[in-house]
Amino acid sequence: MVRPLLATALAAVCVASAFAGPLEPKKASEIVTLRTNGNTTGCQSDVHLAFDTQAVGDGAFSVPAGAVLLVTDVSSTATDSFFPLELWLGNSTLSAGGTVAYIPDYFAQTHTATLHFTTPLVVRSDEVLCIGPLIDGATLSARLTGFIAKDK
Repeated sequence: MVRPLLATALAAVCVASAFAGPLEPKKASEIVTLRTNGNTTGCQSDVHLAFDTQAVGDGAFSVPAGAVLLVTDVSSTATDSFFPLELWLGNSTLSAGGTVAYIPDYFAQTHTATLHFTTPLVVRSDEVLCIGPLIDGATLSARLTGFIAKDK
């Protein structure tokens, strides 16, 4: 009786560990670096910029259908921006969305900040990730790093 019970428990642990693993890219081609390009399409307002352009590659980017973008890092440099920056995630029709993270305001002429997500931020194929606000003549340069994974 003990032997079958032990074998069942061991099999359950092996099956569970086969599915549990680190959330990381499986191939180098899954890694994505995006930047803002002045486009506000899909963002909550015209003072937020979409992460929609590949930093390296053929330009425009959108999350492929059936996949998700797992964002691990966001960096930004703002000049003449005396407001905290926010990351805003919403769907492309603007029927839902909200702030997912704040980048603190340093009250300086120019400030640079980096956010690292220990648990990646998930962006689905019907969503847009934006950064802002860009107000009163401020300039903003932002970049994100993440990877594409199959949506389960």
